[in-house]
Amino acid sequence: MAAVAGRHGFIKYKAKGIYRLDHWDLTCNNELLDVTAFSTDGTQWRSFTPGLSNWSGSISGFADAVADSSGQKLIQTNILTPATGTIILYFSETGLENLSGSVYWTAENVSVDVADSEKVVFSFQGTGALAYTTV
Repeated sequence: MAAVAGRHGFIKYKAKGIYRLDHWDLTCNNELLDVTAFSTDGTQWRSFTPGLSNWSGSISGFADAVADSSGQKLIQTNILTPATGTIILYFSETGLENLSGSVYWTAENVSVDVADSEKVVFSFQGTGALAYTTV
C-alpha cells in the first residue's frame, strides 16, 4: 500500500458513489482457536489454529440523504429494509487500491450541533469474504 493523502479516498455502494462523506474505516478480525493439548513434558505455551474471520466498519461525514439520493438515501433505505450490497472503499481517486465485499448496514447515527454541520455515521457488517484489490 503506497502512502497517499486520505483526502483522495472515496466510497461506492451498489456501484454508486456516496458523496459528502469524509471518513471510512474498516476492521478485519481473524479468530484464533486454542488447540493446546495436555502435555507432560513441561511445555507451557499455548497452540492456536485459525478459526472464522469477519469484518466491519463505518463511513461518515456530512449528512445529505436528500441531495445525495443515489448514495446516502440508498444506505438509509437498506437500514430500514435490510438488504445486502457491495461496498468498495477506495484509498485514492485513481481507484488502484480498494477493499470490497458484501455488507449489511447495521446503524445510522445522525448528529446535529448548533456550532457545526449535520453529521452522519453509517455502520456496516461484512458478510462473506473481504477482497483487497490493486488494479
